[in-house]
Amino acid sequence: MKVTESIPISKRGRSKAENPSTSVSSDVSSTRSTDSRSSNIARSSDSSVEVIDSSETKPSRKRKNDFDSPEISQRLKLGGSMSSSGSRTDIELDQDLTLQGSPSLRRATMIGRNYKVLFTGYQNEKDNHIVIDLGGEVLDDSMEEVTVLVTDKIRRTVKFMCAVARGLPIVSDQWLLQCKSAGMFLDPWKYILEDRESESKFGINLKRTLQQAVKAPLLTGLSIHVTKKMNPTPDQFRDIIESGGGVYLRSPPSAPAEDTYVISSPEDRASVTKFKKAGLKVMDKEFLLSGILKYRLNHKLQI
Repeated sequence: MKVTESIPISKRGRSKAENPSTSVSSDVSSTRSTDSRSSNIARSSDSSVEVIDSSETKPSRKRKNDFDSPEISQRLKLGGSMSSSGSRTDIELDQDLTLQGSPSLRRATMIGRNYKVLFTGYQNEKDNHIVIDLGGEVLDDSMEEVTVLVTDKIRRTVKFMCAVARGLPIVSDQWLLQCKSAGMFLDPWKYILEDRESESKFGINLKRTLQQAVKAPLLTGLSIHVTKKMNPTPDQFRDIIESGGGVYLRSPPSAPAEDTYVISSPEDRASVTKFKKAGLKVMDKEFLLSGILKYRLNHKLQI
């Protein structure tokens, strides 16, 4: 599944408490102190979390290590596995899900995997090199392969929303710095991103949401159609819906069903009127976007 090019989400006001504002103004900035690494960082231009997705272009790179490498020897002693060709055997994400309740078992499993890291919201060549030097892979936009998402704050990009929906660990660059110091990949669940200001604005607890999503994807059992005049686009919504375990419907549903929804906006009056007359449940986009961040769908968000 490929994440499509970034398109900003239009901001919408809310009149009710259950419809929180989904925009964060440009004064929400990174509080990270400036250090010697800052000169190597190229921030994306998104001043608000109301962005789907920031444009980042980094080639997918991977370094293969020999059995004789001290770095590999150290990881093998900690439970990693190696194929006969010399490349580290990838451990499927589903195996980690059963270990979520056991930190020690989860940590052993995570150490043994081939990390595939995706960045969103910023670019830093030094961080890329840390991943590669530790034997991992820097991905460009493949959400099907990613195992860890690195960012600097909570931001509503396609990559971020897909990672939340899948229950992937979302970390800051502090995880990479600690991995570099240790000379190996550490358990990313111990370095989940902390962004109290954005969590307060969105009314979420990121770590709790991720822990819930990894146990049971929020959209499992739901079938969802997205009308054409939407921002984010239907293709971007497809990535998010499928990441959350839902079924994306390219064509509108032919009849009402309990677990079938249409995502639209008041601006698309013709579609909204048509689908409501057909008895379909037509929901505002925040039914999905805010719902995924909170791990709670608000069925009052009908149009």
